[in-house]
Amino acid sequence: MPFIHYLRSFSRPSKARNLRLLRDYQRIGLGRKLAEHAARWLLQRGIDTMVLFGTPQNPTCYSYEALGGKKLYNSKGGFDGEYGWKDITVLIP
Repeated sequence: MPFIHYLRSFSRPSKARNLRLLRDYQRIGLGRKLAEHAARWLLQRGIDTMVLFGTPQNPTCYSYEALGGKKLYNSKGGFDGEYGWKDITVLIP
């Protein structure tokens, strides 16, 4: 079952903690559809940016970049697994 877990926050950007798909449901377009649905849901609430927290060692993180996410680096220049979208409309075809 695919899901995205949002962190409740009153500040922007919206923060998504997880975007997960079981292995049997990967690489068939469901992640893209899930991200599109999330973007529409956020836009309906007046939120147009998003940060997604991944695990840097997870090899599937490349999919966030394929969806237009940009790696966000910490103050020391390291990558902690965060990806950002300044404009989530790129997730909607």
